Order: sequence, then C-alpha cells, then structure tokens
Amino acid sequence: MSAMIWVHFDALSMAHPVFAAAPDGARRIHVWDPEELARRDWSLKRCVFVLECLQQMDVELVPGDPADVLDADDVFLAASPDPYIRGVAERLSGHVRIVDDEPLSVVPDDTDMTRFFRFWNKTRRSALRLDEVSGG
Repeated sequence: MSAMIWVHFDALSMAHPVFAAAPDGARRIHVWDPEELARRDWSLKRCVFVLECLQQMDVELVPGDPADVLDADDVFLAASPDPYIRGVAERLSGHVRIVDDEPLSVVPDDTDMTRFFRFWNKTRRSALRLDEVSGG
C-alpha cells in the first residue's frame, strides 16, 4: 500500500496532526501548481516563504496539477477552508484522508480567500480570542 501526505499551503508545519495520522514512510509531497500560483497572484516574497517552509520540512517539491501528481492508495492532507484545496481533494483517485487540526479561527463559508485582508477581516475576531482557542 502506498501513502502520501499532501503538504499544501494550509499545512506548512511539521506539528500538524496529518504527519502523525499518516503511516511511517509516507511520502511527504508539495505540488507546486504554476497555474494556481498565477491565479492567486502571490508576491515573490510569499512564494519564497512557502519554499523556505517546505525546505525546512524536508518535503519533496513536484511541479504540476496536484490531482495528477498525487497518485497513491491513501492520500493524507490537512483540512482546509480553501476552495482550491477542497476541489483537488475531490478529484483525487486514491482514498483521501482529511486530518483536522484545532482551528486558529472560525472561517465563514462565504469568506473571500483571494486576498489576506479580506480573509483576516472575516476571521480576526475569533482568531484573537485566545481564551477560547486555548480552552482557558
């Protein structure tokens, strides 16, 4: 049985529970999708940040469409509110295992994910309630 962990933009930390959920030896992979990056219109600084995170995590970097590249019996990925990530997960051919983590904030379904400040304006109230996030 083959297993992969799709390390996408919303799971750039080795502390994410997806790494514990996957079997030992699962291939850690990030798919660098040039078409999606062009659509997101990220700055060079943001792209470099993502690449530096991936390098520190010792993740394999592969260009292409994730639905084509992620070919395994089991594909583990972190849960995400991002419509792109959800759409790719629906297109995967293997058994998809979505692993939740404690959310930093509550993200309403109608949130615009294309620009950070639009996203932040919808989520900041819940993100800044530290007592609710930590359970205290």
